[in-house]
Amino acid sequence: MHSRSKETPVKSEEKYCNILNEIEEGYFETDLQGNFTFFNDSMCRILGCPSEKLHGMNYREFSSKQTAKEMFQTYNRIFRTGEPVRIVNYEIKSRNDRRVVVELSSSMIRDMHNTPIGFRGIVRDITEKIQAEEEKEQLKLQLQQALRLEAVGTLAGGIAHDFNNILTSIQGYTSILKLRTGPSHPNYEKLTRIDDLIQNGADLTRQLLGFALGGKYEIKVLNINTVMMNSLKMVPGIKEDINIVEDYQNDIWMVEADHGQVEQALLNLFMNAVHAMPEGGTLSVKTSNIQLDQDRSKNLDLSPGKYVGISVIDTGIGMNHTTMQKIFEPFFTTKKMGRGTGLGLASTYGIIRNHHGKIIVSSRVGEGSTFTIYLPASPINTISQKETESVYVYGSENLLLIDNEQTILDIGKEILQELGYAVFTADSGEKALEIYKKHKDQIALVILDMIMPGMSGIETYHEFKKLNPELPIILASGYNIETQTIISSVDEKDGFVQKPFNIKLLSRKIRTLLEKKTVD
Repeated sequence: MHSRSKETPVKSEEKYCNILNEIEEGYFETDLQGNFTFFNDSMCRILGCPSEKLHGMNYREFSSKQTAKEMFQTYNRIFRTGEPVRIVNYEIKSRNDRRVVVELSSSMIRDMHNTPIGFRGIVRDITEKIQAEEEKEQLKLQLQQALRLEAVGTLAGGIAHDFNNILTSIQGYTSILKLRTGPSHPNYEKLTRIDDLIQNGADLTRQLLGFALGGKYEIKVLNINTVMMNSLKMVPGIKEDINIVEDYQNDIWMVEADHGQVEQALLNLFMNAVHAMPEGGTLSVKTSNIQLDQDRSKNLDLSPGKYVGISVIDTGIGMNHTTMQKIFEPFFTTKKMGRGTGLGLASTYGIIRNHHGKIIVSSRVGEGSTFTIYLPASPINTISQKETESVYVYGSENLLLIDNEQTILDIGKEILQELGYAVFTADSGEKALEIYKKHKDQIALVILDMIMPGMSGIETYHEFKKLNPELPIILASGYNIETQTIISSVDEKDGFVQKPFNIKLLSRKIRTLLEKKTVD
């Protein structure tokens, strides 16, 4: 029989320490006041604090005031009952500024007389697990929100289309009266006021269009830095007590976007920031070139590649989680009755989505909000020139106007005749093609509405191109999910106008396309 050698106390303690230092979980011991008296290497790693500093520190130095209060109550319960406690999702303030979430099991330490002398605990870092669960939940919420907003977006688009047709008729008759009366007429000023009211209605519709699926139209190459600087100048209500900090990326990549809608999206964010700082604060805007790799783009639900990043940051009142889940929904607003339509951020969301981008928000109550936008960068590095003329341009050619709304046909024909043109009209794609086949040699240009029953706008467009690929066509619409598909594929001989028509812009566009056709 062999005798078993006994370990000395020193060797036993050394073995005990080696085992503790090899485990992944953190182990600690404190005195009754919560000061660390013993811990392993993993505990130092979790807390982000070296061992020489951690010894003697109090657990409260790694907790928020609220968490420290809750932990005091927990240790007090352990002291009173003598029973161990397990805490899930205990958030630690790590010294290396890393958010750390742990599971903690803690119990009483007693001396040889069974007198409480401190606490011991085992800590497991579950930060990655919590982050994965939060990301999964966030993706689930984003999917639910996207489906909900998609349904409302379709409704918004339909409303915008009908409303635009009404505005187009009012705009048309007003334009005819202005053309016939002139600035010296006593009613000219009143007609101008009506024009302004129509523009207000068109702005409201534009917000609906921004939220609607596919609601982007006149795509141009834009410099986001320029758009942001100009948009900031238009923000109403910026007070002296709001400090603006601008940080623009040098050599910013270009984006292909609808200038008016992107400008509207930015204005909505700027005004939202101003309203969030009633007592003043700082509004910071920033742009950057961003290259998204496979992993990062997957987390953002975007395709890998180059993007232009836009950040709008305020130091305002901030938002809670419930508000952040609703801010992009139409007609949701935290403002008092009559102070807002609830369409601003909804249209911003739709505009960015329709430009194949992403907008995300982060915020905490009392700490302000940050809106971050990702827009796909364009391979093109030239800027489109904006038309600056503001006069009517006349002509004498034969045009074909197509719209299923008889009122639009009547007023459209009258407007075009006032501009000097002879006009054929058709209320469907089928009739329009018949007219064109009979008068092919006479019709110089077609103005085609995109939403029509029977033969759709896109079908009519392609049929015209089969008959005459060189025929210039102006696409007209208040809303259509298919419009952008066409516009992205048409060449320079075609154009687009959005309802309600800006008559001066329409007159210039007609002349530009006809003169280009003559040169070709």
